[in-house]
Amino acid sequence: GEGGDWIAVPTFSGMSLGQAVRAARTAGIEMVPEGSGVAVAQTPAAARAPRGTVVRVSFRPGGG
Repeated sequence: GEGGDWIAVPTFSGMSLGQAVRAARTAGIEMVPEGSGVAVAQTPAAARAPRGTVVRVSFRPGGG
């Protein structure tokens, strides 16, 4: 449609890096990881966004 596809941004919180990579690929977004361990935060938050949106996900060992 007009303005491209809108997709649901996943909630990455609690995911491992590998899980987050798969979730991002499935959702059709670009995930930029920061740190390592378990996902604790993301920008933008889980919501609807245009396909191809870049989501920055913060990871922390042991989930903080």
